[in-house]
Amino acid sequence: MKGSILRLFFFLLSASFDCLFGNIQSTSTSKGWFDMKSSDQFKESNRVLRDVLLEASTFISKSIGHSIEIKETDFLLFGDSILINPDGTHFLYSYHPKRKTFLRLDKSEFHGHNFGRRLFVYNNEIYAIGGYGFWISHCKVIRFNRTSGEWDLVHISGPLPLPSPGATLLFGDTLFLFGVRETGSTQTFKDPKLDYSVFWIDLKTWKSEQRKTKSPIRATLYTQSLNDQRSRYSVFGSLGGVERIFDKVSGILYYSFSGPSLYNGIDKKYHSYQDSIMSFLMGNEIMVIDRQRNERIISIPEYIKLYCNPEWNVREIRNYEIPQNEKLNDSDFLWEWFGVFALIISWMIFGIHYYRNSRGMTRKLVQYYGELDNTDIDFPELRRLTDGVYSEKEIDLLLRIEHLPRIVRNVKRSKLLFEVNEQFPGYIQKIPDELRENEFVYRISH
Repeated sequence: MKGSILRLFFFLLSASFDCLFGNIQSTSTSKGWFDMKSSDQFKESNRVLRDVLLEASTFISKSIGHSIEIKETDFLLFGDSILINPDGTHFLYSYHPKRKTFLRLDKSEFHGHNFGRRLFVYNNEIYAIGGYGFWISHCKVIRFNRTSGEWDLVHISGPLPLPSPGATLLFGDTLFLFGVRETGSTQTFKDPKLDYSVFWIDLKTWKSEQRKTKSPIRATLYTQSLNDQRSRYSVFGSLGGVERIFDKVSGILYYSFSGPSLYNGIDKKYHSYQDSIMSFLMGNEIMVIDRQRNERIISIPEYIKLYCNPEWNVREIRNYEIPQNEKLNDSDFLWEWFGVFALIISWMIFGIHYYRNSRGMTRKLVQYYGELDNTDIDFPELRRLTDGVYSEKEIDLLLRIEHLPRIVRNVKRSKLLFEVNEQFPGYIQKIPDELRENEFVYRISH
């Protein structure tokens, strides 16, 4: 029992070290990307991020054989590492500032069904939700399996929106899917009276709920969010546009009714992501860096004040829409804890019983197999037999091996009868039993 506990302890210890010093590092060890003490440190980290993402575009394009653009929505900060997942693919690359190289972590073979997906980290696990591919939009959730190197589908109980949501809001342990038409609706996006719904997924139980909002929600196409791991805000839009801003602390979602592009006044050659203009969220600001490495800082609170209106608050629907009968009371919790405690005690009793029995069986087997080397047996009873045919059981009784397990008994019998025939050639012969298939009898001949 003590040995088992020690093995478990060293297994957990080794797993912890693997998490700390492996290719993907735990967020609990993050220092470089999150613990910025000044605005200058934040700015410098964003410059490094932009250079890494541009370098990743070149590296991954060469690796896969065709051009690919890495955007601000295609990376996650995970501990001291940068994880890069090109849009529309299952590729996952790790970059560490000390290593200064890109390491592919996935083993995926199929791609192309998740353009426009939303990446996020929850409980040190890497997730992606939604996307578009093969002429279908979906709202599936996948999780990266660090052991297999594959993206596994997460089973969610309850309804999910079809098609994808307009915006995905991560709020504590809940993922809100906002701006979703009711499944089966035939209304077009231009209809001002659209009846939209809100879905949410409880990330602790992976259970989905659907409720209609109190008032209609503006129609919206699916938009991605800039990486928001270092900010209290999520900014939704594409190619410099700001469509919505979500305050992750207050739970308020703002709609941008007249906000300018983040790229206003910046020289653009391609008017696409090839221009290498990137935006990064940091605290309460957005930092925009163009291809000439010119920088501008935009205050998010000021942008909200000038160009946005509150559209929705996740706290409102969350408080009054959750069914009361699904909330556990104190007695339910007591019974659940009692059941868990009883299960643990039962498991411990079973483990102790199994351990003792296995030790006893091991000792018996060692004793039984030790008898295979014991050949100090005389054969007077066997020599007194008259000519005739005898069963296997009768022979085992005379050889005094009937107490041994079958597999040991068969080996011991063969060995002893070989020695009998060595001393008295042709005395005993093993022949098939004519009455029972796959059975044998023994013929004695003086």
